[in-house]
Amino acid sequence: MQWIRIIGELSWVHCRSLFSSERVSYAIVPTISYFEFIPLHKKEQNFISMSDDFIEDEPVPLSQVKVGQEYEIVLTTFTARYRLGNVVEVVGFHNGTPKKDLQIVVEKGSELLVRRAKAELVDFTSHADVTNQPGHYCVICWEIKGEVDERVLKDCCTEMDASFVDHRYVVSRRSNSIGPLELRIVERGTFKKILDYLVGNRVSFSQFKTTRCTNNKGILGILNAGTIQRFHSAAIED
Repeated sequence: MQWIRIIGELSWVHCRSLFSSERVSYAIVPTISYFEFIPLHKKEQNFISMSDDFIEDEPVPLSQVKVGQEYEIVLTTFTARYRLGNVVEVVGFHNGTPKKDLQIVVEKGSELLVRRAKAELVDFTSHADVTNQPGHYCVICWEIKGEVDERVLKDCCTEMDASFVDHRYVVSRRSNSIGPLELRIVERGTFKKILDYLVGNRVSFSQFKTTRCTNNKGILGILNAGTIQRFHSAAIED
């Protein structure tokens, strides 16, 4: 799990307030929603209005924030995408941070997909499967375009699992506390069905953005119904 420590006023993040107010920091729990951060760069101070004016860059994901940089937080839920208006400064990383988050891990797998099969990753999401023990910490669902040999998809699955370098994840895998990463291939049009489902539940089409980690029962039902292939990683095996 990736956490960052920030300075700011956010009532919905984990807080450890054992210090004086100027040293209090908060940690984002990225499993509750999808977070993006708009980098803010201060203009020269306006001594007439004494207001803070910022120049905005393009939003970046949680994995790309930089210590010392100020950001405005953008929050995506199952129902909408919000600019919260909170200006925060990143001051550090809580309990260490995985060097490769889900987005980067999937990029590693998709690069192998393109190189080996000349196929295209259309879209993806993920969820945890704890119906059996040990549970699968990460089940990644891919919709792909093109014909791909099963051996290539198996290698993509293993490549993604091996790309998680967080020590706690590796130790848990080696001790069999969590199961291997699972890659599920869904039939073409599955993510269109997810879009239709969300729009039918009053999500604005213009605000729709695929959730990269979901526990929505409706979405999971669509993914399960559309699954046509399953692969388990061979990484970190004794």
